[in-house]
Amino acid sequence: MRRFIGTLIGAGLILYGVGTLLSHTLFGDPRDEQRAIAAAEQYVATTYPHIELSAVHAGLQIWGSGAYVVTMASEVSEDTQFDVVVNGDGAIIDDYYDDVFTGMVTFNRLHAEYRPLVETALRSLPFEHDLYENVLTVYEGEGSAEEALDPATLILDHPYDIKQIGRDHGSLFIWIEGEDAIAQHASERMRDVKRVLDEADVPFRTLLISIQDGNESFYSGRVNAEDIEEDGLAEQLQRNDNERKEMN
Repeated sequence: MRRFIGTLIGAGLILYGVGTLLSHTLFGDPRDEQRAIAAAEQYVATTYPHIELSAVHAGLQIWGSGAYVVTMASEVSEDTQFDVVVNGDGAIIDDYYDDVFTGMVTFNRLHAEYRPLVETALRSLPFEHDLYENVLTVYEGEGSAEEALDPATLILDHPYDIKQIGRDHGSLFIWIEGEDAIAQHASERMRDVKRVLDEADVPFRTLLISIQDGNESFYSGRVNAEDIEEDGLAEQLQRNDNERKEMN
């Protein structure tokens, strides 16, 4: 009996040890995480002494890696936050302070403010749909879409009018499955989308709709908001779809 109990205890300890090791491998060792946070705070205090920053989040860079991502943020500047990548032993791998002064943090803030407005308005649509993740497009130089927003033009912490941002730069992509993949139907769905956004007072710059019906597909191309109510929309969408298919 004692041998049996001893065996159970031994097995339990082994399972506990394996579970702990697996947990640390997948989710990180709490001691390494605290070491990474301390190292990141020391690093930014030395590297960026003109900014008062503190750690607001930390976690493994990817499961099973030994590197941690520590998010540092300012209490007085909502757009001053960036990640520092740290090894479990406290060695600094990289930091993303560039995202602050290049305007990407401000761009991401505006995107995070605008997308929920669009999502909420689209709930009124009478059909199933998916909204593509990005509702603002980053300007990346010549060849960028006309509605693309250049992060370099943004002002840190500026209280932008998010509806004006949407009017000038909102770039929406709606995906629909199981409906007629033809120009006339796409034009009707495009007007449905514009109607619910107008009713919710959520402006946008361009709209693209893609419909997949089995092996048939239709791609509207990007259409400016003010052109959606114009006559000949279906014909314009058909031309856009033809051009895309010719390119492929």
